[in-house]
Amino acid sequence: MKRRIAAFAAGMMMAALLTACGSAKEEPATDLQPVAAAESTETAAVSQSEDELSVSASAASSAQSEAVPTEPPVEEPDEEIETGAEEAVDGSKQFESLTAAGQYHFPVILAGYPSAFWEKAKTGMDQACGEMGVAIEVTGTENAADIEGLVMRLSEEIEKTPPAIALAYDDPAAISSVLAVCRQKEIPVVMLDAPAGSSDEAVACTISVDNGAAGAAAAENLFLYLQSTMTRNDKMVRVGIVCPDASATIRLRTLGFINRLIRRVHDSGRTVAIEGDPYFTESADGADSGDCALIIETVVAESADKEGCRAAADGILAKEDLVGVFAASQTAAEGLLEADSGQNRLGTDPPSGDIVGIGFDSGSAVLEAVKDGRLLGAVTRSPVQTGYYAVCALTAAANKSELEDVAVDYYWYDASTVSQEMIAQNLYE
Repeated sequence: MKRRIAAFAAGMMMAALLTACGSAKEEPATDLQPVAAAESTETAAVSQSEDELSVSASAASSAQSEAVPTEPPVEEPDEEIETGAEEAVDGSKQFESLTAAGQYHFPVILAGYPSAFWEKAKTGMDQACGEMGVAIEVTGTENAADIEGLVMRLSEEIEKTPPAIALAYDDPAAISSVLAVCRQKEIPVVMLDAPAGSSDEAVACTISVDNGAAGAAAAENLFLYLQSTMTRNDKMVRVGIVCPDASATIRLRTLGFINRLIRRVHDSGRTVAIEGDPYFTESADGADSGDCALIIETVVAESADKEGCRAAADGILAKEDLVGVFAASQTAAEGLLEADSGQNRLGTDPPSGDIVGIGFDSGSAVLEAVKDGRLLGAVTRSPVQTGYYAVCALTAAANKSELEDVAVDYYWYDASTVSQEMIAQNLYE
């Protein structure tokens, strides 16, 4: 297993090297260009702690492997990003010497399954199962908000007393009663795609992207692209955010975006105010009041489906002072694109009046829009890595090992990087 993990990590570094060699995109006439998906031949391992977000780098080496990537694309921040994550580790290090101590069969229960993201994640699960000699059975609920269905499936699996359970649900506190049964039966639970730092003793660890940092990456790219336009424009301008719901992960992601954008606008000597959803107006760090150079307006869709997100995006796109918009999920991005189909305001030439849009994750509509220039780019999580480390964590939990939360990687991509190997293996149609 140790040799497999070593090859696994070496392949990640090779993928990073290939990404770094990609060509730069020709940008419109702005003073600064967006942060590239990779800017050197070094791989960066990002860890989030309560006190700091630190970036450590190691030189990439040449090797071959069908491996999960590990290089975050963003520059090292000079201040702490508030994300809600208490502690996370490099998963490859935590699982370096892992070997299954038995013939394990694990249930994996996913809210919102099947979906393109989880189908992609399952390729990582299958890879880990083959390496460790364990088996999984993946089930879930079609509707991510179907708590009753999720609890029913979880209860059914608990009755079988498996060695460990993987569960993808945004809010562990909402299912605390069924997690209490896991505690009583000593069944460890590995949470996927949920906020880190769960205090529930049933949760062995959480495997998730650092949503606050991923949102900050989106803000960094949007600000750098729009900066010269904002500087030349003496009038107030607006950046909109479309949220599909008010879940914990979406809130973390959106607040990461808002706080980074506030900081960058302040660094440029300008003021910024927050409007829209009360949670963000109250939680934003350092917002100004009164007449400001920039307004950040957040709208939470009335329903989390594409139609709900389209209605929210319609209202945002109708604002005459809008210069940019961030869609905080794949569904939100798809709703934004549908809303723009009748308005044609999205593009990547802000001096000509285009509204610059940024999405999240992928999907066929988002990928097509990035390639044809309707969206500047998007931030994607690493579904393959999520799946791979899920099985690693299940195996370690079944072995009765102590586990720490694992932060999986995220990547900024645009038309110039969407086909690069590091990025492409984490995208899906």
